[in-house]
Order: sequence, then C-alpha cells, then structure tokens
Amino acid sequence: MPKEKAPLNKRRRAAMAVRFLLYAAVKAACGAVLFRKRFTDIWLFSERGYDACDNAWALFRYLRERYPEKKAYYILDRNAVCREKVEVAGRILKKGSLRHAFYYFLPTAKISTHIFGASPDTALFASHAGKRFLRAPGISVFLQHGVTKDDIPALYAENTSVDLFVCGAAPEYEFVKNRFGYPEGAVWYLGFARYDALHAAVPGRAILFMPTWRETLSSLSPADFAKTGYFLALRRILSNKELSALLERENVRLVFAPHPEMRKFSHLFHASGDRLSVCMEDIGAAVRACAALITDFSSVMFDFAYRERPVVYLAMGGLSLPNYPAGYFDRERDGFGPLARDEIELLQILEAMIRSDFRMGAEYKARAAGFFRLRDGHNCARNAEAIADCIAKTKRLW
Repeated sequence: MPKEKAPLNKRRRAAMAVRFLLYAAVKAACGAVLFRKRFTDIWLFSERGYDACDNAWALFRYLRERYPEKKAYYILDRNAVCREKVEVAGRILKKGSLRHAFYYFLPTAKISTHIFGASPDTALFASHAGKRFLRAPGISVFLQHGVTKDDIPALYAENTSVDLFVCGAAPEYEFVKNRFGYPEGAVWYLGFARYDALHAAVPGRAILFMPTWRETLSSLSPADFAKTGYFLALRRILSNKELSALLERENVRLVFAPHPEMRKFSHLFHASGDRLSVCMEDIGAAVRACAALITDFSSVMFDFAYRERPVVYLAMGGLSLPNYPAGYFDRERDGFGPLARDEIELLQILEAMIRSDFRMGAEYKARAAGFFRLRDGHNCARNAEAIADCIAKTKRLW
C-alpha cells in the first residue's frame, strides 16, 4: 500500500502545479482588460459550490430581484441539484471554469459563506502559494454560514485575506472584532442575509434534528464511520420506539438533517416510518419549515433563537462536544434551551415542548433578545450597502 501512495501524491502535486500555472496565466491576461467598463463592478457569489441555501444565495437573490442591472453572478457546479433553482435567478458561473477564473481575477467583489469559497479551486487558492501568488484584485467578503461562537485560528485575519467580515449577532461581533486581528472597519454586525426570510416563515408541526460535524471523522470509510460512538448515538435516537410513538401520538414530524460533510455516509441513514424524514439538500428550507430544533452544538441553533423557536441540546454519550478552542458562548450559561443528558430526558423535554405548542421559554427568549439586536428584516439591504461601501473605500487593483 505505501508504494501506491507515493505516485498518487506525485500526480496530485503535479496536477496542482499545472492548475497553479494555468490560474497564474489567467491572472496575467486579466491585466489587459482590467480597466474596461464591461468588466468592472462585478459581484461573485458562492457557497460550497454545489448548494444555494445560505447567506450568499439570499443576498444574490435579493440583488437580482431589487437591482437586476447589477452584474452579480452565482458560482455553481454544473451538476448541482439546485441548479434549476439558481437558473431562474440567472447569471451562473460554472465553478472551476476558465470563465470563472477570468472573472475572479478581475477587480470584483468575491462574496462567499466560506473562506476562498468564490475561488475556482478552494484548496489551491487557500494554500500558501495560492495566498501569495494568486491573490486577486477587488475585495473579499466573508458572509459566514453560521454564527462564529468558538475561537477559530483559521478565521484570523492573517489566514483569510478578508476585507469585510459579516457577523450575525452582537456578542459574536464583539468577539471577532477584538480577537481575530482584523483592522478597524473590517468587521461589521450586519445580520445574516438568510435571516430576512425567517420573518415570513410559518413552521409546521415538525422538529429539525441537526447535529454538528466532527472533523476527526472526515477521513473514515463508511464501514469505520458506522462503528463510531457518534453514528451509534444518532442511530439510537432515530430508531427510538418511544420517540416514534410520541411523534405519532402528537402528529409531529422529525426531520433529520446530517451535516453536508456527511453526504458520503448518507446511505447509512434511513427514514423509518411516516414521522421521520432525512433531508440532505436545502437545509434552509428545512429550518424555515420546522418549529423546533434538536442539536448538540450546531450553529443552526442561532437561526431558531433568532425566530424565538425552542432548542434542545443533546449532551449524551457519543455526542459529547467537539474539542473546539473556547469562545464566548457556553450552551449551559448562554444557550437557548435545556440540555438532555440521555434519551429519557430528551423524550420528557420534547413532550413538554410539543404540548406548549412549541413556545420558547421566557428565560431563553430573553437570551435571544440580547443576542440578536438587529431583527428588522433588512439584513440583505445592510449587507449590500456595506459591500458597496467597502468597494468604494478599498479600490484594490493589484
């Protein structure tokens, strides 16, 4: 086996070198058209490349509806499941194409929910060589895909090349501004663009079950993943007969939404019965359709807190918290709902929550009110205005 890995690694390095040279050539060619009016004030939007359900999609759709003359493009894989939805809004750039690379190296606004997410090749552009030699003109806007609650060095200013860091909550803004090393005026509390759609959402009798991901599991094969305490804990909950009976008795659905990084393990999860479904695609739609959340520590809890919808935290075996560097948020001190330390407690909490007609408790409502000070439904407008101001102030070309 070791003898097979070396040639494979060499081929990968060679392929990366070829891509590096190609993008360097495209960057040089873009200098010739840099000042043509047709190729200025372009805004590039992206998420993971295969989806359109988060802050970038919400802001892109807002611009296409309100300002159709704006040269906004959405970056998406050719075979993305959501492609038809995005085509309705128009202006798609195929991720990784030469056209994508050409637009990237123009003085454009690169707007993404992920660091280097708008680039033609995320891994390459995030590498040391990519950061040094493939830096593009224009500005980089980090919309985030979840409220930052932990101390994450990968998001420090020295590692991102971000010009505008958008925060979704007041405590998060103070933490990022004071901890992550960004210059004055780079970090803003504008509210997440996707939150605007939450105001009109009318949830049904459904509970979203969305545990967060563990990076340590990423390299496992499906067979090894199926042996982990994490998977076994999830399976125990999904197959719990008392839970199934409760859902049936109260006419409630449970929507299990694995993290996008779990796609390769999706075949291991099966919906059993009419009250359980598995959602692998539009998580945003699932959030809007559900009246409550079960999670361990997923940042989707903030979407529910923003709507003052109940949250239940899991603190049972196999779902212990990932070993993240401590941030400002403690789920017992600052959380938006009770902790369930075993399946019996989970069932008791869920039954009480359902019979309260999915109302968030007064204590948790007060916490949510202090956490989200911007709740006016105008986050998209603030984001668009801040990006335009950043472009006007920065004017970085090369």
